[in-house]
Amino acid sequence: MKEDVQKVLNRFESYTRILARDDRKEATGYEWGGTLYVGPKYLNANRSLSNERKISIKNHVPYW
Repeated sequence: MKEDVQKVLNRFESYTRILARDDRKEATGYEWGGTLYVGPKYLNANRSLSNERKISIKNHVPYW
C-alpha cells in the first residue's frame, strides 16, 4: 500500500528540486485533463486504514 500511495503523492507534487549552488525547488506543475496546474510543494499522507474503511472492507470481504 505504501508504494501505491507514494505514486499518487508524486503525481501531484508540483515542485522539482534543483541541485545547484542555491539548492532550490522550482515550480513544474502537473498536467490534469490537458491543463497544467501548479499545486503544493509538499504532500503528506496517512498510510493506515481508518476504522470506517476497515468496516467497509469487512462488509465487502467477510473473510478479511
